[in-house]
Amino acid sequence: MKVLVIGPSSSLAYHLIPQLETIGEVFTAGRNDAHYYLDLETHPDTWDFPSNIDTVVNLAAHFGGIGVENLVAAQNVNTRGVLYLTEICELFKVKHLVHISTIFSSLQEASPFYSAYSLTKRHGEELAHFATRNSKLALAILRPSQLYGPVARFRRHQPFFYNVLSRAASNQEILFHGSHDAMRNFIHVDDVAQMIALCVARRVEGIFNCVAQENITYGQLARIAIDTFGSKSKVRFDSKFSNTHDNGYAADDLLYRHLDRFPRISLADGIASLVDELHLLKEVL
Repeated sequence: MKVLVIGPSSSLAYHLIPQLETIGEVFTAGRNDAHYYLDLETHPDTWDFPSNIDTVVNLAAHFGGIGVENLVAAQNVNTRGVLYLTEICELFKVKHLVHISTIFSSLQEASPFYSAYSLTKRHGEELAHFATRNSKLALAILRPSQLYGPVARFRRHQPFFYNVLSRAASNQEILFHGSHDAMRNFIHVDDVAQMIALCVARRVEGIFNCVAQENITYGQLARIAIDTFGSKSKVRFDSKFSNTHDNGYAADDLLYRHLDRFPRISLADGIASLVDELHLLKEVL
């Protein structure tokens, strides 16, 4: 099997590529440090797409931001680029496309977390599904919840999560705004990488959520971190501030039952694996 990973500089790619190398020959495509040049923000005429690829895994994403320019860039990568990718896969007779989206694509407009990222990722899913429904290209879309893993790779996308861990490691007070203990859903990157690799190996088709089977509150996160570090930190909620909104998700085991594999890394075990790194970086965080 020959697998092409688009977006090899992503944090997820560092964990996924070794998994894929156990089942086939892996090539990479991206803007930098890849076997082939491919930028989803540009027209396919500029792409260097290899032949004889069996499966494409798309990890590339634009996270959007404030302003029209960021919205357009997110649309170009997450929506138009994905549509072009389905066309190129069919042209080069790729058998299977695994597109990594986000659980945020399921957010409604009323959600405080609704953004250019969630909007364009949903449109990308819809267009990919529409474009491949009558084709020979098998399509799998996976929607991971919030990923965590090694601090150096993931703290940029989860600064609050790692700040809580860092404060516990440093025996500092952990302060949450408002009186509400907000929910989140965190899943370890190695569990997600394993799910993607299994989807590739078994040529899975369909749209699947890839979430932790239990939501966790900020208070629970802090207590796990305190226990893990043997910390003397205290947890405090300050009602002078506005409450933090929930962003949890219903348990969905459809993908895991399909693959006969459930996530195996508990949040406690995942945080425990970061202890040494957090002790080294706590002054920076």
